[in-house]
Amino acid sequence: MPTGGVKNYRRRNRCVLSFGLAGLLFVSGGTAEAADSATEAAPPPWQAAVAAQVREAANAPRARLSYHVLAAEVALARDRTGEAATQYARALALDPDVALAERAARVAAAADRPDLAYSAVRIWAREAPDALPAQRAAVRLALVNGDAAGMGEYIPRLVAAAHSPRDGYTLVARLLSGRPAHADAAITALRDLSRQHPDAAAPAYATALLALGYNKLDIAADAAARAHANAPDWGEAGMLVAAIAVRQGNAKAAADAVAALPGDAKVRAGYHIGLARFLLQAGQADRATEEFKAALDVAPDNTDARFGLGLLSLSQGDTQTARKQFRQLIDDGERTADAAFYLGVIAQQDGRIDDARRWYGHVGSGAHVFEAGMRDTFLIARSGDLDGALARLDRLQSATSGHDNEIISARGELLVRDGQLKKALALFNQALADAPDDSDLRYARSLVYERLGRIDAARADLEQVLDNDSDDARALNALGYLLTNHSQDYQRAERLIRQALSQDPDNPAVLDSLGWVLYKQGALTEARKPLEQAHEGSDDPEIALHLGTVRWAQGDHAAARRIWAQAAQNHPDNTELKQIMEEHRS
Repeated sequence: MPTGGVKNYRRRNRCVLSFGLAGLLFVSGGTAEAADSATEAAPPPWQAAVAAQVREAANAPRARLSYHVLAAEVALARDRTGEAATQYARALALDPDVALAERAARVAAAADRPDLAYSAVRIWAREAPDALPAQRAAVRLALVNGDAAGMGEYIPRLVAAAHSPRDGYTLVARLLSGRPAHADAAITALRDLSRQHPDAAAPAYATALLALGYNKLDIAADAAARAHANAPDWGEAGMLVAAIAVRQGNAKAAADAVAALPGDAKVRAGYHIGLARFLLQAGQADRATEEFKAALDVAPDNTDARFGLGLLSLSQGDTQTARKQFRQLIDDGERTADAAFYLGVIAQQDGRIDDARRWYGHVGSGAHVFEAGMRDTFLIARSGDLDGALARLDRLQSATSGHDNEIISARGELLVRDGQLKKALALFNQALADAPDDSDLRYARSLVYERLGRIDAARADLEQVLDNDSDDARALNALGYLLTNHSQDYQRAERLIRQALSQDPDNPAVLDSLGWVLYKQGALTEARKPLEQAHEGSDDPEIALHLGTVRWAQGDHAAARRIWAQAAQNHPDNTELKQIMEEHRS
């Protein structure tokens, strides 16, 4: 229920409310008594006179005001916000009190009645010109109600009530953003004010910021240029020029704008980092890399620039540069836990398992503690030490919180890998008894059911996951793949897999599922492309098996054997690869 704003008002009018209730009770009592004694003599003249005075008092403005306030509060107590908003509007028509206006505005907003809210806010804003919340609400509701004149009135008031013109105009831009249906009106209001102050940077900056949010790039560029020209030392205006240039596809202009900004080394490095982020959002990773390097050229000790360059280099496959940046952070004693984690990731990618485990062991704090522990666990398991991996999970569970079900899933996966399917099933059954709505656990159990040959149970678990979340890409793919392998319902299988792919288009597992279901339907040419994409993105032996099968079916036996042989070399213990190679030896 909306609260606040009316407490003082109610306190001042408590006597009126009490009188109103007493009057109602008095009149009601008199009426009931009259009904009970209809056959008795008429009341004496003095009683009729008092009753007339009570009726007159009940109809007085203060009594009617109190009635509407009381009715509004009763409606709120019953969650009838629309009725409450109407009653407060009627009360406000009788007394334009500032506290009552604020209360009426908040209740009307909660009731989604912008018309009533605006009527109340206009009184609130008029009576409290220095109250920033009042002016803020007035600007927003003027936009929603299509009152251009109101925006012209309240925006300057808001700016005056803010800490500074720059703060005020920036706040205005934020208030007017996010409403596409009113974009033109919002931009027009700010442009008009900007034209009234041609030498001021703040209104032009706000206009550019707002226009950029609505993707009106030409308007944004013009306004940002004026803001920067009016305040060339204002870094935020210069960065806005750069951001708009990036959105317009002119990265060079953005870089030139940033390079020209004044400031000390720390400030200028921050500008380069900001531009790098703009470029990353625009998908220009190479230019973003150059900006991170430029930041380090200006300020070699800038931790954010070094870490950003390391992350970006790693994502681009440049592990040499990434390793150099993270090692430097370790040497500098900066972000050591994060740097150690990514050095572990690089070592794991390079196949240097001992180094990877050593780096993961250095991640004792920060955001990557749990993931480092999980990676370390599966590296231990990969070496064949199941007991050691399970013990590592126990230590991880003791050292972290909020990951119990993930640890259960990992424990179950380790048991499955070791062939202990029944033990894994018992683990998931117990966990789901305690958390029956946990989709992660139910998904994990479905995989165990499939391995045990209990296809109906596996399918039921996946269907339930999708009942809870029809867009769960993981479950969509798993159910589609299950239907592909254990039913003839290829049409539904393909539909589910494509739905998963629409959410995770680069996932090798989903691409593999799509290729396999197309193969099952005899569409060999269509099947080959997603399987090749999957094979490029993952060395999973099952993907190689599927791609080789399709190439064999297309008649390219040499290519099939080559794919299988390479996969077998990488996964010498995979029995399915050994079997298919034996079957297609001649």
